[in-house]
Amino acid sequence: MALIVVVKLVGKKIGFKILFNKVFSLWKPRGQFQLMDLENDFYLIRFQDKDDFDKILMGGPWVIFGHYLTIRPWSLDFSATNKEVDNQIVWISLLGLSEGYYSKMLLRAIRKEIGLVIKTDEHTNAAIRGRFARLVVCVDLRKPLISKVQINGKTQRVEYEYLPNIYFTCGLYGHTTAFCLGKNIGMMENPTDTTAPVTEESNLINRVEKEPFCPWMLLERK
Repeated sequence: MALIVVVKLVGKKIGFKILFNKVFSLWKPRGQFQLMDLENDFYLIRFQDKDDFDKILMGGPWVIFGHYLTIRPWSLDFSATNKEVDNQIVWISLLGLSEGYYSKMLLRAIRKEIGLVIKTDEHTNAAIRGRFARLVVCVDLRKPLISKVQINGKTQRVEYEYLPNIYFTCGLYGHTTAFCLGKNIGMMENPTDTTAPVTEESNLINRVEKEPFCPWMLLERK
């Protein structure tokens, strides 16, 4: 198995030397690694130590200069000519979530409506934080981000960390007014009927698509 990953800093360009120094400081690898720059701001990293390779893939999300460093295992079908990042592992916060909803059922529901839950922070996992739940989920950046969900009839905001470039007309990451197809073709004119029955697996939570996308979706970490 080749110990190689492909990385790209989402939403920000970064130079070769700066990236090398940043990931070295962030990861503190046991062994050496080689960094190679590719097209469209992608980089290839080859590790010598399998533990380093596993740590980088399974750890994180990794953040540099307030932006996510997207990481994927290298494969033969990878092409740097496709400059878009599709799936990204991100932190989300559910501010004000009641302790009673910290359950596996909630995690399954979030997986269905927002994205695959990779892990929770230690406070959420122990249900001791009280003010909010914080989770790592895998989201598809090609689709509008989910801004709100309902939990037992109560609207719950979904806040995203380190995703500064959300266009609030359509909820898509990286869009602008000039290039947003959703603005021109009215992609938000026919939202899903949120009064329809939900499946048994997701009866705790369902999408609320009629709510507008707002700046509170972006949580600033201090």
